Amino acid sequence: MLFTSLGGDRLYCASLEAQPPFEDTIEVTLPDGTGPRHLIFNAAGTRLYLLGELDGSITLFDYDSGTRTLNRRQRVVVDKGSADTFWAADIHLDAEGRYLYASERSSSLVTSFAVDADNGELTRIGAFDVETQPRGFALDATGTLMLAAGQQSHHVAAYHLNDGRLELIDRVEVAQSPDWVEMA
Repeated sequence: MLFTSLGGDRLYCASLEAQPPFEDTIEVTLPDGTGPRHLIFNAAGTRLYLLGELDGSITLFDYDSGTRTLNRRQRVVVDKGSADTFWAADIHLDAEGRYLYASERSSSLVTSFAVDADNGELTRIGAFDVETQPRGFALDATGTLMLAAGQQSHHVAAYHLNDGRLELIDRVEVAQSPDWVEMA
């Protein structure tokens, strides 16, 4: 099991089998000001992508679940447009693991990356305008649709995904401050 400390710039890895719980927790120190927020694994569970809320970074780790070893492979940064500071929020891989998307609230952008099939490394495709302050977004199982919740626009928008690029389909007004989206 993995968990983060946003204010402490730490990533923790613990075993569910440890007795007492957390006895064998491994701590990974991240650069000051990273603010680790969300993390996701590739489908095989061998690569971990960690989003830094405060510096807009995505850190790729090779992960061995047997030894709970985390080896840093790459660090990239999402686009923040003309915003003064980063305020990254959410991160997702498409169902096939070919594309990774991360939202940034200060700029209201989603940055997309192509994922290298051999080593998991990210190559930036582009940054796309979405709803104002995209706190949460989700991808459908086919990898062709994204829903993004605009916390300040009070809308949820649907985007067609095509080779890592977003194209607005439609949007709907919702109640104040939508912040999370899930799709089954």
